[in-house]
Amino acid sequence: MLKNLSFILAVSVVLSACGGSDGDSKRSSSSSSSVVSSSSVSSSVSSEASSSSTVSSVVSSVSSSEQEPSSSSVESSSSSSEESSESSSVASSVSSSENSQPSADLSLGFAAGIEGWFVNGGGTNLLLEHDSLTPALKITPLAWSDTDNWKRQARTELGDTYDFNGATVTAVINVPASYTTDGSLILQLVLQGTGAVYSWNPVTDLVAGDNTIVWEINPETPANAQGITHFGIQLTTPPSSLTILDPFLVKSIEVNFADGGSASSSSVASSEASSSVASSVSAVLTVDFENDDAGTVYGATGWAATDATPTVVTIASITAGSGLPANGSSTKVLRVTVGNWNSSPVVNVSLPGDKTLANYEVKVDAYFPHNTLGLSEANNGYKDLTLMAGATVTGAVQTDNALYHSHVATQGNVDAWTTFTLPVDATKGASLSGDIQLSVGISRSAGTDADAYYLDNIRLVELP
Repeated sequence: MLKNLSFILAVSVVLSACGGSDGDSKRSSSSSSSVVSSSSVSSSVSSEASSSSTVSSVVSSVSSSEQEPSSSSVESSSSSSEESSESSSVASSVSSSENSQPSADLSLGFAAGIEGWFVNGGGTNLLLEHDSLTPALKITPLAWSDTDNWKRQARTELGDTYDFNGATVTAVINVPASYTTDGSLILQLVLQGTGAVYSWNPVTDLVAGDNTIVWEINPETPANAQGITHFGIQLTTPPSSLTILDPFLVKSIEVNFADGGSASSSSVASSEASSSVASSVSAVLTVDFENDDAGTVYGATGWAATDATPTVVTIASITAGSGLPANGSSTKVLRVTVGNWNSSPVVNVSLPGDKTLANYEVKVDAYFPHNTLGLSEANNGYKDLTLMAGATVTGAVQTDNALYHSHVATQGNVDAWTTFTLPVDATKGASLSGDIQLSVGISRSAGTDADAYYLDNIRLVELP
């Protein structure tokens, strides 16, 4: 028997700068390595009128029960034993036939307002409002300047303690087209219990309009989904254009618990994670581009985020000269077209809950055309391959960047697929956990698609 914990949060995103429709893209969310949304997901744009005139209440952004999710790659803060009126008042809006355990009738509604929702960590750069027309919780970013991205999280107290092992969370969130066009936003759902108990699920394949996000929770460490007291929606990675400040609307959140799931439950579900599990606690350690559509553009770092254009291409499409040779069973790779020195592509990975980046080394397959693909002495030889890593990777690719980890020589390894191993700085790596970004590439002068270099199978390999 499934027990349903239904959060009817009614959240839809109003597009202030773009129109939209209520078309709904449904999929199981995954820890996709791509920074941008997949073009295989149909885009929908909301046609709803702006909700600016429908706001009936505003929630305070400060609560003493705020907690910092470890998924944000920052130190965890324990929850205060005190709870503000914002966080504790949620109990008054919870209805259930049994107060001691979740039931199909347990719900949080927005028809009367958004009491109980607050901004985590006393963050000042999110505005939470009630859209009474939808009705919905409207989340508006005021700025993207937070050093700690966990302060960009709207959260609520659940009113009891729950075991989410084996549960399925389904959230409908409407996202403005401005973010999907930009392609860098990463939104994540967060569960948190007392102390440092976390589960989180980043979503990178967002589309314009309604997104139905399905999160199947089977963490490698079951304790991470036990004793859950809070639920949050976090804007983890900002858009590359920090001027985008369009609001999100969360339409609904529903939770289906596995057999035996109940409030204050001490039982632990199986720790085995199915390959189809969407929880980011099930690690995503390899970016192989096979699930991306050709033409998908990844993010980049450099003096400017536009200094490189990393694009997914099929190997078969690169036909200049004798063509791009095969790389094992791969059919797609990342073509890196360089626009300026000190730039390289950025990919997302998710570490298991009990690991940091210091537990791994980074391997990547690279093809640097020098005298192949119809080229002659192309500017891809004799360049060092550099690794940078962080919660968010930004800035020029060079050794004095605080995110720099290591570099290896590529001399003599051109015109053929070669696997390179890049060490992780042990001290810096120990501070990185959960959802992080990696940048791997060479620093060279600007070029074109014709003399681009290629990367494949960017992966983390655990150290012995």
